Amino acid sequence: MPNAVILSEKAAAILQGFPPRWKFAGKTKKARWSQIGMAMPPPLARAVATSIVAARGEAVLRKPTAEPAPTAPPPPNCESTNLTLSV
Repeated sequence: MPNAVILSEKAAAILQGFPPRWKFAGKTKKARWSQIGMAMPPPLARAVATSIVAARGEAVLRKPTAEPAPTAPPPPNCESTNLTLSV
């Protein structure tokens, strides 16, 4: 594909909304790309959770004060996800 920009794993994860220090646990590049591609972006997950909590009439979740560096376990049966961005 002419003029295609190939993203790094870190860039793709940041575009999804993951914190820059987030670590993916896949042992292979294929597994890590699969995790990134199949993940619900953290900002979307927060919005969904906040909506559910609000609908139930409970207190809204507080935003974390420090940026954690968690590790996500690899999903079962990872398949390759080849991401490119055309400009």
